[in-house]
Amino acid sequence: MAVRHVSSNIEGLLGQSAKTLGRLFNMNGKDARQVLINLKHIGHKYIGSEGCTNFDPMKGCRCGEETMEIAVRVPAQKQIN
Repeated sequence: MAVRHVSSNIEGLLGQSAKTLGRLFNMNGKDARQVLINLKHIGHKYIGSEGCTNFDPMKGCRCGEETMEIAVRVPAQKQIN
């Protein structure tokens, strides 16, 4: 099963109160808002979750698109004579 991490829409986060942003980002809410504004200004649409190794700020988590190798065991077929 492919893993997809949580990503948050910056525009949606900017609609939250400073108090909520402060709690979400564990920092002063006004500072958190400014960080989001700066990211939006440089073209980012999403912020990713911690641990996401394949994050695109325009599309979100891309981990589910990584190629996965799956080992498939095929049973031996009997020969019919």
